[in-house]
Amino acid sequence: MEPKRLVQLPRTVPGEGSSAAGSKRRPASAWSRARQQTIARLRAEKENLTRHLHIYEDHIRRLTLESEALGAALQAHSGVTLISPRTGDTAPGCP
Repeated sequence: MEPKRLVQLPRTVPGEGSSAAGSKRRPASAWSRARQQTIARLRAEKENLTRHLHIYEDHIRRLTLESEALGAALQAHSGVTLISPRTGDTAPGCP
């Protein structure tokens, strides 16, 4: 028994309509080239967005650490010692 072959159905290009009678199709090589260009553009955009995401993550991390350090310094200079409501221990960074 011979294995069944899969049949690939033709794809329609968005904006060209699906009627076979009036549609003008681009040659397969032009379609393939346009598709490859779109894929390359999308990959470049994704890499750019990923790079920006890492930059923003690092910046947020640095700002968080700076904020914690400034909060601890402000608390130390205020002369008031915070007491944790649960254990009675002093808050981190306070004597």
